[in-house]
Amino acid sequence: MIFTIEMSLKIISYGFIMDMNSYLTDPWSRLDFFIVFFSLMDLALSSLNLGFLKIIRMLRILRPLRFINKNPNMKVLVNCLFESMGSLANVTLVIILIL
Repeated sequence: MIFTIEMSLKIISYGFIMDMNSYLTDPWSRLDFFIVFFSLMDLALSSLNLGFLKIIRMLRILRPLRFINKNPNMKVLVNCLFESMGSLANVTLVIILIL
């Protein structure tokens, strides 16, 4: 519940999508929106027994990623990890070729 209030306040203050500094222009805010949206969808459809709801419930795994958005040091660390993925893939490819 608190996450929806926080998301709503950010959308009201920054704008949703039209402005240059709007809520959905930041990748971390997009992830936050994605997690909150599917959590709300899961709550709304929890009484139904549909197959695709299992996939939505699996998205609960992403909730701890919201912590990264709140902690600037963790955000820097995760951004560095994502930026180094290409180099790590190249090194992995060379190691596989050597083996």
